[in-house]
Amino acid sequence: METTFSTTQLRDKWRELPATRLDRMFAEDLMLFDDKALLIYWEQCRKELCIPQVKGWYQSYYKEMFQGKHIADIGPGIGLDGIFYAQHGARVTFIDINKESLALLERICKLKGIDAEYYFIEDFENYTFAKMFDAFVCIGSLINAPFDFTKKQVAGLTKHLQPGGKVLFLGYPYERFLASGAKDGAEFAKITDGERTPWEEWYDAVKITQLFGSKFILNWGVNFGKDNIEFNFFELEKRNEDTLSSFCQSNPRSMPSTLVTWVNVNILPEDNFAFPKKKITIKKIIKWLLPYGIVRLIQKIGK
Repeated sequence: METTFSTTQLRDKWRELPATRLDRMFAEDLMLFDDKALLIYWEQCRKELCIPQVKGWYQSYYKEMFQGKHIADIGPGIGLDGIFYAQHGARVTFIDINKESLALLERICKLKGIDAEYYFIEDFENYTFAKMFDAFVCIGSLINAPFDFTKKQVAGLTKHLQPGGKVLFLGYPYERFLASGAKDGAEFAKITDGERTPWEEWYDAVKITQLFGSKFILNWGVNFGKDNIEFNFFELEKRNEDTLSSFCQSNPRSMPSTLVTWVNVNILPEDNFAFPKKKITIKKIIKWLLPYGIVRLIQKIGK
């Protein structure tokens, strides 16, 4: 079905930054804040979103892994992820489709004493980065356009990712799209992100591997959030050419055991909005992971 999506609509919409759990703010409006007010607002955003149930679980998991690495924070919003990793030793480049957003991030980083780099996306398919990256952090930023458009963008971006490099991808699950009753990504976008939003694409394990193609392996994926269908999260890895054929592209492995333990202890029992307030068992964790074909965990437990 033909869509009316355009990059002009995309750029105009995402002048509007996800900030707190309830607020969205335009970058140009935040630039009007004085330094003290801007830092107070940023800290409020951090307190609301960097809790274990939302961003904290994956931030903590990758914190040590990203130390000393070149990280691209793609579509960084107000910079909660990139700033977190920079504060823990990563070398961060913020990448955005709006110059106003990058100017805001540069100001915040300067106020917080963070050395970072900034890249404006002028051409969605061709990039002129001065370096190769060790990881791409794409938290809700590669779901805002139709699949075919984003596939071309991903092809251009991933040329600049080192073999063995990670991609962290947060999106909306198919189950949420189905529950919304939307007929397509344009209608779905209005439901999830407001009337000004031109498109939101859903993803699952099969679709994410199609998006990144044969040079990537999907390591693992998981649903989380309200009713366990609010968001999903995937870790992909760029493979060396000589190892590509040895991996299955559509069947992710189980979530790393250290992360399963961390999620069980730190997120699930205390979550007030994302997970049910019931006793968490291994059987329930397996049930949540099943939609992504994560069978190895089950096989291990069954032995």
